[in-house]
Amino acid sequence: MDTIKSVKKYENFEKEVDPNLEKINGTKVVQYGFPGSGSTFVWQVLDFIFGDVRKTHNCPDFDERTMVVATVRDFRDVLCTYLGRADLPPTQASIEFIAKYHAVDARSFTEINKVAEDWSGRPNILWLRYEDFFNQFDFLFAEIEKFFGIEISLEKRDAIKKLYSRETNLERMESANALCKQDGASGWLDKDWRAYVVDGINGNHITSTGEPGKWKTHIPSELHEYVNEILREPLQKFGYK
Repeated sequence: MDTIKSVKKYENFEKEVDPNLEKINGTKVVQYGFPGSGSTFVWQVLDFIFGDVRKTHNCPDFDERTMVVATVRDFRDVLCTYLGRADLPPTQASIEFIAKYHAVDARSFTEINKVAEDWSGRPNILWLRYEDFFNQFDFLFAEIEKFFGIEISLEKRDAIKKLYSRETNLERMESANALCKQDGASGWLDKDWRAYVVDGINGNHITSTGEPGKWKTHIPSELHEYVNEILREPLQKFGYK
């Protein structure tokens, strides 16, 4: 695929985009996202526009020269993404395991709550809901233009739509997946799984069509009340019903 820009081990990619890796003269653009919230896609778009955009799942340190673009997504859909990445069935046992392993009792919720608290009311953070920008490039462009006070040319818009469409990112995922499997490991939760990324996309990045609300059909209806209860606090805090 002639659109690939970089192939790296995940740990090397993570270091390169770490907001705290080095100081940047002038304005620093940081993409923060809860894992599974479309954050890599938003980072790709921002990095194409500005270059040297940092990316993190941790709360960025506040600085008046730092501009943060944060993503959030219905946590029930995120749960389905994690089940897909771990190749687990949508059972109560699997849901409980994932929720404790990678959500409720883990760092991810601590960090998004910290972002909401530390950056609340700041003019230099833009919150984007996955449900609003999913398959909506023009919505994303408009929000970025308004937040940064810039104009994205038609040429850049067309290039971004071509380079970072879901279909193109699926090709990246397939390329990354082939590299991930070369060590013989079996997946996301396998301690021997060596992750590679292609332009930020890893081998388990895209687990479905990405349609908002997938949890309603992916998770059995008899477990809906259970899922709503275990995720009640973040759902309410970030305005999901």
